[in-house]
Amino acid sequence: MYHNTLAHEGETLRQYEQKAMSQDELILAFFMSQPFGTGFTPSEILDRVMPQTPITSVRRSMNTLTNRELLVKTSEQRIGWIYNRPETVWRLAGPVQKDLF
Repeated sequence: MYHNTLAHEGETLRQYEQKAMSQDELILAFFMSQPFGTGFTPSEILDRVMPQTPITSVRRSMNTLTNRELLVKTSEQRIGWIYNRPETVWRLAGPVQKDLF
């Protein structure tokens, strides 16, 4: 999802929305290609999937996918290589477990 904070319109807005969607699709495809349960930080995704993209765009995509319930933000953290500070780990969301009772 593109957040249109600068009130773009028309073709420009469409192009920005399309680019944001393709970033989301790239990140989701990467997570789906990994063993289930494997987690990654935004800087790891930046390094492995979208190295020429601003880290803020990677974080936006990961949050969009989390809001769509396709990724899960875990409580695990790792030191990121960009700022050498803790970053949260995300993983692919699994199927919803139903009560057995």
